Amino acid sequence: MAEVLCMPGRPESPLNVPDEILYQLNTEKGLSYTEIGKLFNLTRGQVAGRIHRYKRQAGKQDTRELFEVIDFGQPLSLSGDWLIVGDVHVPATDYDFAGLVTLVALHEMEEGQRNLLVAGDMLNADSFSRYEQFVTPPTFSQELKAARALISEWLEVFDRVVFLIGNHERRFIKKLEGALETTDFYAMLTGNPKATFSAFGWCVIDTPTGRWRVTHPRNYSVNQLRVASDLAIKFQQHIIAHHEHHFGIGWDKY
Repeated sequence: MAEVLCMPGRPESPLNVPDEILYQLNTEKGLSYTEIGKLFNLTRGQVAGRIHRYKRQAGKQDTRELFEVIDFGQPLSLSGDWLIVGDVHVPATDYDFAGLVTLVALHEMEEGQRNLLVAGDMLNADSFSRYEQFVTPPTFSQELKAARALISEWLEVFDRVVFLIGNHERRFIKKLEGALETTDFYAMLTGNPKATFSAFGWCVIDTPTGRWRVTHPRNYSVNQLRVASDLAIKFQQHIIAHHEHHFGIGWDKY
């Protein structure tokens, strides 16, 4: 290996250099992919690919690399009848209005088939906002207590409650720089087995009228239905969009 490094003007043919040599130069000699590439007339991408192939075939995959891939699971695919709410923002909630959720379920949904979908921003998480505060916000502990009370009320009526993550829940997770997973965050709200939590901000519901995409989108527009229209065009699905705090019903622009 040292002889290869000391052959100025006579680089080894890229096809003749074993992948193991490239791996050893990187791990034992500390050479970067770019430096190795210059030795053998290889691009950085070729070096990286051949080293990765060698580690996989030789069973030398670095365990640190394995932990870099985080499995968030899959977005939920639902079916049946669902009552859909979003942007609850406890404790900044009109609880009389929120009480209508259970009343509608009791009067309009069959027992055993009462499903509630909370499409993001169950909490406000003002304590973790990056924006300056003009007034003292409620503590996160107060928000959790308010959320637990409302969720407990819903779980008395609904057979299943599904939560999607919104940008306000992400405030808390981002503040901890990923130290807490989404499921750990929602575990602070309820441990009831009827509750399901998703790490995604959207899901789909298959219905007799087609597939509906319920989402808490990242984008925002002051114009009603602008974001929902763009999503309907992109995914060719019916869209129920939260986050913007607008109300509107319409068709996409095409």
